[in-house]
Amino acid sequence: MQPYAPSNTLVDKISRRLRPLRNTRKLAIKLDKPLISISFDDFPVTAITNGSDVMEQYGWRATFYTCAGLEGITNHHGQHFRAEHLLKLQAAGHEIAGHTLDHQDCSVLSDDAVLTQIEKNKARLCDIGITQSIDGFAYPFGAATAPLKKLLSHKFEAIRGIKTGQHTHSADLNELKSCGVYSSTIDNVIARINALPAAPAWLTLFTHDICDAPSPWGCTPAEFLRVLDAIAASRADVLPVREAVHFLRGQHDQ
Repeated sequence: MQPYAPSNTLVDKISRRLRPLRNTRKLAIKLDKPLISISFDDFPVTAITNGSDVMEQYGWRATFYTCAGLEGITNHHGQHFRAEHLLKLQAAGHEIAGHTLDHQDCSVLSDDAVLTQIEKNKARLCDIGITQSIDGFAYPFGAATAPLKKLLSHKFEAIRGIKTGQHTHSADLNELKSCGVYSSTIDNVIARINALPAAPAWLTLFTHDICDAPSPWGCTPAEFLRVLDAIAASRADVLPVREAVHFLRGQHDQ
């Protein structure tokens, strides 16, 4: 499988630079201590066995951005989840969120095609036995546009992107920032976590496979454990994205 590469025309580059300013849905943030959300995309079985299963030992839960059409396949991330994995995650209190049915680049689809991918994904998850509402979404490949942000703004409570960063004073619920936890980024991610106690913010993290020979979009079990240990040392609250949004709204109301 060829790696995904976004269009790099001048128009597309300008559009990506301006997108964070367009069609935003701001959530005010005021934190006295760090808040962290960990998420897994697509996702292979190792995201559970070496990811959420380990998180549970810390008492934490994650968000799983799920493409139901990838159930049981094997690709560059390894063997993907099966229905029983989703049911186990749900029973353990993890958030099951949307990621389209077939992991398609929504930025190049028509509005109707995007909505069809989303609704078919929700229907398949319902057929599997997912009973929680699918309140969250992540753009496959992180590929978003300003019109797409507007289209989906009333479909989900929170939509996650892949632009690196954290949320200090506010967050755009139409495209949350998030830091990829890859073997190539581990030290930078840990440095960001270590800095949070001095400047509390909401940090969301995401990864894919967690195995001894990970893809470029994953990390090793030892590296993931380093991240969890850094989070524990930061004394951050750790919540799935949906619960983090509810918590932040409650803080704002107060």
